[in-house]
Amino acid sequence: MLLFDTFSLYGAVYVSGFALFWLLLVLQQRFTPLTALFYAVYGALGAVVGARLAYICLYAPHYYLEHPVAVFKLYQGGMAFHGALAGLLFALWAVRGFKADRIFWQCLDAAALCALITLPLGRLCNFFNGELYGRVTDSPLGVIFLSADLRPRWPSQLFEAAAEGPLCALALWQLKRRGLLHRPGLIACAFAALYALLRFILEFWREPDAQLGLLGPLQLTMGQYLCALQFAAALTVFLYLYRKGRPAA
Repeated sequence: MLLFDTFSLYGAVYVSGFALFWLLLVLQQRFTPLTALFYAVYGALGAVVGARLAYICLYAPHYYLEHPVAVFKLYQGGMAFHGALAGLLFALWAVRGFKADRIFWQCLDAAALCALITLPLGRLCNFFNGELYGRVTDSPLGVIFLSADLRPRWPSQLFEAAAEGPLCALALWQLKRRGLLHRPGLIACAFAALYALLRFILEFWREPDAQLGLLGPLQLTMGQYLCALQFAAALTVFLYLYRKGRPAA
C-alpha cells in the first residue's frame, strides 16, 4: 500500500512545476504574464508528452504494444526525464519558429532553475511511494521498501534528490560567481551536464529497471547510457555558447 496516492502526489509536483516555470518567466525574463503562460503551456505539454513517449519506447515497448490503451493511463506512472527534456526542447524550439534564439535560451534557463526544485520533489515522491529504489545493501543506511523484497536497499531516491537539487544549485552558483554563465542558455546547458554526470554516478546505487536490467558490454543501465549522451551534448552546446558570447581579446 502506498503512503500517498501516487497520481495526486505527482500531479501536485507537475502543477507546482508548471506554476514555478511561469513565475520564473515573468520575474526573470520580464515576459508579460500572458506571454509567459503561452511558453509555459507549450513547455509543459512538450515535457509531459516527451517523458511519456520516451518511457514507452525505451523502457517498456513490448508491454505497450500488447496493451496500447495503457499508453494513456498516466496515473499508473511511466515517465522518463530524458524524454521530458527532449520534449521541452522541441516544444520551445517549435514555438520559436524552429530557431534557437535568445528567448528560446531564456526559457530553457528558467526551466533549469525550475528543475532544481521540482526534480528533488519528484525524487521524494519516489521515496515515499517506494519506487525507483536502490540496490540491496548491508549498510546501516539501508531502507526496507514494502514494494520491494523486504531486503535493505540504498535510499537512492534521497541521494538523487540531494544531487539534483542542492548540489546542482551550489555548482551553478559557483559557475555564476566565476562569470561562466554570462549569456542565455549557459545555465540550462550547465544544469543538463551536471544532472547527467551526477545521475550517471548515482545509478550505480540504484536498482536497474526490472524489465531491462544492465545493458550492453559495459553493463550499464538505460539511464546511464542516456546520461552519457546528454552530458556530451550539453557540454558541446555549453562550449559553443560560451565561446560565441565571450568578448574578443
